[in-house]
Amino acid sequence: KGSINCEGEIITKFLNNSTVFAKGAVKVEKEIMNCQVISGAVDAPQSQIAGGEIIAVKNIDIKEAGSQMGVRTVLHAGRNYFLEQDVKHLQEELDLSKKRVLELESSMKIAQPLMAKLSEVKRQGVTKIMDRTGQLKARVAKLEAEIEEKKKQVHSNDAAITIRAAVHPGVCIRIGRYEKTLTKQFDGYRRFEFDKNKYDIVAYFSEEEGKKDAKK
Repeated sequence: KGSINCEGEIITKFLNNSTVFAKGAVKVEKEIMNCQVISGAVDAPQSQIAGGEIIAVKNIDIKEAGSQMGVRTVLHAGRNYFLEQDVKHLQEELDLSKKRVLELESSMKIAQPLMAKLSEVKRQGVTKIMDRTGQLKARVAKLEAEIEEKKKQVHSNDAAITIRAAVHPGVCIRIGRYEKTLTKQFDGYRRFEFDKNKYDIVAYFSEEEGKKDAKK
């Protein structure tokens, strides 16, 4: 077992029992077995993927998915895991900022009725608290807007999963937020895409077929 973390792309002959994070494409010559691969894309048209989970911001291109043993294999294209982590960290900052705003507002509620009786130094302290509260509220509003915008970009239904030779039962296909678990054996070329008219993941049996439908 091993772990790989890369800002760019990874090129290798095989991956076994590994956890891989690569913001670029993962290019594999032969096989990916029982791995968690999180990447910008997976370019492995001669490789079998069996077991584990593959997550790609863009497309996944492989030779064979799953195995005759029916091992659960998840292929997820159109999911930006790295952006998800950005959202998670922003949400943590947002939660802390909101908590701090409530604490400061509570302090001001106690201090404001007593302002006339406070010394100049203490009044200045209360004014600073008010200013800080205003700054934090502005930061909260900015964080909320940024989080909502990034959330919209985490999933994309425009990605595709290409499997060039065979798909075995037990393979879970995910594109964006949509999912389909395959229960039958498929041999030959398949390219899975999200059909915006059917609101479902569909399979094309040739590169030409998909291109024709896209022009309609």
